[in-house]
Amino acid sequence: MRPRPAIWLFNTCFSLLASDDGVTSAISYRAEPETIEVNDFFLSKVGENAETRREAVREANSWYAAFTHDVFG
Repeated sequence: MRPRPAIWLFNTCFSLLASDDGVTSAISYRAEPETIEVNDFFLSKVGENAETRREAVREANSWYAAFTHDVFG
């Protein structure tokens, strides 16, 4: 019997504040035998520059396009 592969879970949340302003929160987890452990996390920071916020919007739009393509073709 082969050992069970490591299970990694990942979640990202994009919040669009305006058409060119967005923030991100992301977290990754790993499954342990009796629990789920946080592996790493990212949160947008207060005072980020405008380009960083525009990049969050681009990432959100890219995620949405990829997700809807994967689900609906």
